[in-house]
Amino acid sequence: MAEKPRILTFLASGEARLLVGMLLSAHYTVSHAGANSSLLETVRAHAPEMILVDMELPGTSGLEVVCRIRRDPLYRDLIIVGLGALEAGGMDKVALVAGCTGFLAYPLQPEPFLNRIRGFFQGERQELELKEHLQYYRLFSEILIEKLETRLDALERKTQVLEKERERQDNLTLQILSSLVNLIEAKDPYLRGHSARVTRYALALGRRIGLHQEDQDTLRRAALLHDIGKISIDLREINKPGPLSEEEWAIIRQHPDTGHKILSPIHFLQDEALVTLYHHTRHEAYGGHPEIPPRLRTLTRILTIVDSYDAMTTRRPYNNPLSQAEAVAELRRCAGTQFDPKLVEPFVEALEELEPLEGREEEGRRE
Repeated sequence: MAEKPRILTFLASGEARLLVGMLLSAHYTVSHAGANSSLLETVRAHAPEMILVDMELPGTSGLEVVCRIRRDPLYRDLIIVGLGALEAGGMDKVALVAGCTGFLAYPLQPEPFLNRIRGFFQGERQELELKEHLQYYRLFSEILIEKLETRLDALERKTQVLEKERERQDNLTLQILSSLVNLIEAKDPYLRGHSARVTRYALALGRRIGLHQEDQDTLRRAALLHDIGKISIDLREINKPGPLSEEEWAIIRQHPDTGHKILSPIHFLQDEALVTLYHHTRHEAYGGHPEIPPRLRTLTRILTIVDSYDAMTTRRPYNNPLSQAEAVAELRRCAGTQFDPKLVEPFVEALEELEPLEGREEEGRRE
């Protein structure tokens, strides 16, 4: 028994696939392409002798399907029959311009439909005169442009939805990390409010030197999260009266690396992770760190100054707090070695413009 000729369909609905299958399956082997199937891979897998293409496919255009198939040298002579409504717009002629062998209009009548399919297999072709071809080629181009614009609009809407969802997820991640920092500070009376104050000082200095808004946003997040690595430190061993041993200082110095490990896997906190990693780097040591981009060097140097200032003016178990004047004097003394000399004076000026936090003056006094 001879093998039936193979027909592959790209049809717009399940009802159309069912109808075409019922009308042709007695004489042909009919396969239907899935909605998300790869076009040329599907054609190659089924090796059809004829393809039926609905001109109104969901999510794409039947005209595009025809054009893509025809661009492949293997399928330049393949029988491709377009299906669609016969409207005044001339879709039947446009389908021929796109490369269809012929066009069959809905609704499909069983006997005429089967006869036309037989005729195409026997070599029938629908041809356009040159004048018609030129006339409908323009319409063909307009339809493709309209379809493309529609798809671009849909893609833009989908992108906006995805961006909003990503922004929501990013904000949620940042809130969780900020809550983690608050938890760390809540367990340590000497750290309580530290990240909030450092953020306030950092943004004041950033505004003073004219940072762009994007850099201010990065600085704000880095300042809030810079001590997140302290989650790995047992504060009971550190928070004791008197000076710390070298081993205890070594434990504290690990927190920038730990913070970097926590933040660096998060896609939107890559810059903040680097600022966290280097926020205890001395100004004079930056020559040994070419991996820090210039933009982030400024943010990191800002964080170094304001973090140190808050540490100096806040009671810690290993030292009494300095007054603002004493802390400023220390910043100036270490300008050029520990601190960026171009940032110390702008920070002093920013401090003078900041209103004291409630209860902060009492907190900063010596006993």
